[in-house]
Amino acid sequence: MSSTVDAPRLSGNRLGDRLRHAPPLSALLAYGFLGLMCVVAVTGALLTPASPTDQDLAARLMPPFWQAGGSLEHILGTDQLGRDLLSRIMVGARTTLAIGVATAALEALIGVPLGLTAGYFGGRLERVIMSLTDIQMGFPAALLIIFIVLVLGPGPVVLTVAMGINGWMIFTRLTRVTVRSLKTSGFVTASVVAGGSHRFIMRHHLMPHLRGPLLAVFLLEVPRMILAESVMSFIGLGVQPPTISWGLLIGGSRDLIAVAYWLSLFPGLAIVFTVVSLYLVSNDLAARRARL
Repeated sequence: MSSTVDAPRLSGNRLGDRLRHAPPLSALLAYGFLGLMCVVAVTGALLTPASPTDQDLAARLMPPFWQAGGSLEHILGTDQLGRDLLSRIMVGARTTLAIGVATAALEALIGVPLGLTAGYFGGRLERVIMSLTDIQMGFPAALLIIFIVLVLGPGPVVLTVAMGINGWMIFTRLTRVTVRSLKTSGFVTASVVAGGSHRFIMRHHLMPHLRGPLLAVFLLEVPRMILAESVMSFIGLGVQPPTISWGLLIGGSRDLIAVAYWLSLFPGLAIVFTVVSLYLVSNDLAARRARL
């Protein structure tokens, strides 16, 4: 009798726990927006309402459709050459997001092995790696990025590499600290006693514990790299035409901001919403990990 009475209560309790642990509305909106941006970035020009490159001087500097002189044919207006702004923002999403993700991935590829090596082996090797980390962190990153871009020439690949080799230190420090705390754990000691190799211990015992913290840092680095790409493209040292990026759209319209504000406003809003969404998703994942 009691079991049949308690069953609905237990079910209700589980439902209440799920509701309490559900992501907040802001995080849900962030997940949705990032999902939309991923679809737009992957599909490229397939979903654009118009060609992002076709010029129409008769429709140049057309305002958004809700202003006088605007048209539903160009929802967010056109640029100085009559190109559809919404289409150019959608195409630019691929370049901007690709650079942000690729740069953060390059940072992790450099920083994680160095931090894993330093934290696990310690000694002189650790001192050398951490000395290099401190030297790199003390050097002005912006100057080094600008120097590399000026020497090798601006472009998405050069910019990604230049920013990647200037941001790996955060992954190195996080990995080293985490590995040093795990190295004395019982499961690692047991694996050493059982004859486990260094490679086996790193791969099967240490890396699984690093995935959560590294993912959180990765999601924080992507928006930082998106902002960095936007700044570099804005000053003319990043993405170059005919490639489109959000930073390049803002930089190319800075002289027209007084007469065509929409050329800077909407690419800027795309950057802001993407960066904020990434931060909200990172915070939500961190909160979920803390509850486990």
